Amino acid sequence: MRKILLLPALLLSTLHVFAGETNIQANVTGTPTVGGLFPHFGLGGSPNATIPANHRMIAKAYLQYKGGNFVSIDSVTYQYSNGRGSIPNPDNINNDEHVLFDMSTTYSFNTTSGQYENSRQRVQYFTDKKVRELIYKKWYTLTSAWKNSERYLYTYDNNGKMHSSLLQMWYGQQWTQDINSVLNYDQNNNIIQMNSTTYTIDFVYDQDNNLVMIEDKTWSQSGGWSNNERKKYTYTNDDVSEYVLEKWVNGAWVNDKKWEYAYDANDNVILATEYSWGVSAWQKVTREDYIYDVNDNMLEQTVKNWDAGVGAFVNRSREVRTYNKHNLTTDITGFSWNGSNWVHADDDIIIRYYYEAYFPTNVNNIATNTQMTIYPVPATDNIHVSFGFNSGQDFSVVVADMTGKLVYTDQVTATAVYDKVIPVHNIPTGTYLLRVNGANGINMTGKLAVVH
Repeated sequence: MRKILLLPALLLSTLHVFAGETNIQANVTGTPTVGGLFPHFGLGGSPNATIPANHRMIAKAYLQYKGGNFVSIDSVTYQYSNGRGSIPNPDNINNDEHVLFDMSTTYSFNTTSGQYENSRQRVQYFTDKKVRELIYKKWYTLTSAWKNSERYLYTYDNNGKMHSSLLQMWYGQQWTQDINSVLNYDQNNNIIQMNSTTYTIDFVYDQDNNLVMIEDKTWSQSGGWSNNERKKYTYTNDDVSEYVLEKWVNGAWVNDKKWEYAYDANDNVILATEYSWGVSAWQKVTREDYIYDVNDNMLEQTVKNWDAGVGAFVNRSREVRTYNKHNLTTDITGFSWNGSNWVHADDDIIIRYYYEAYFPTNVNNIATNTQMTIYPVPATDNIHVSFGFNSGQDFSVVVADMTGKLVYTDQVTATAVYDKVIPVHNIPTGTYLLRVNGANGINMTGKLAVVH
């Protein structure tokens, strides 16, 4: 079910400008840039009740249309522990800020070597189900090691609401303070203010606790607070029917952009129209049309541009989604309009999502007798895999490529020591992940390379 995401999606669009991280490159697969200040504000639960609670996203891969084919660009893998797992909000599926992984690793595809290479990494530390620390790292080829980049430290009040977010930057060999942001709430647990030394944001609600306005100010170098942007929301029942963005120009608020929304009987957005402010009136810019299935899964999104010459919206781009039997998105495929047909054109995308079932539990990982060993690296014909547990366990061993596609599976029951030779002569040259998952929080991941 697609709803208008006021918090945190629209909120973060305001916040990112304050952190000064404009030099951070976002993953093309949608991992957010550093600088959102509150990447773990809320847990981002899905509004679609049909999504299973025991599935988690383990990988996503991004392909781009170039020269007549879709080619690999990058891939992200996710590791979990202690029975933890989650999936992105389907209304904002390419943003994984609220996926409760322990570590995510982004691999960029090297067209010269034909292999995925380390690029970026995020590590999260938890207290129960709340993130207390988030570390961003970059891969440095010269030293063949991960290097710290940014870190967020979070605090919560006695009721579990986030109280503060401290952004630190890695300089030399230590963390240095950058921005500390604090949240304040009203008696209805609505956020009414976020503030730091460089910005302040106020939130206003109506009697039904609907957010009706966000207004932010920044601290000017000359001293004093300066208005920046203001967002206003109008509702029809509980749905946002209009969203207006205003900017502070020459001492006054002036219109900048506007969005109007229409819904179906199930509260799915079926029409979103964007306007830009002209000299004295709103002018149409784009329109997005949405189609859903009987389970309220969004099947198609079509973007149309306003053509003033013909006085109508004309096709520009289109996304088509596919789902598995659990109503989880498996593919998003992009198309372009060539004037008469939907075709693939340069820069169209395919994003693929991969999931696994897991056992939600609060039990810590079962202690292993030895670390997982994988050799040789690289392998040509076979790999040798060994690890052990303190007692017999049920688990699965899978090998997947960097897009998440499985190339080998092994279901194991009542086993304490795993020592096996796995053939790889029949899989293509490349980089692969070996995962071990099972009940009681078993979760291990290793990396291997195959060369023929």
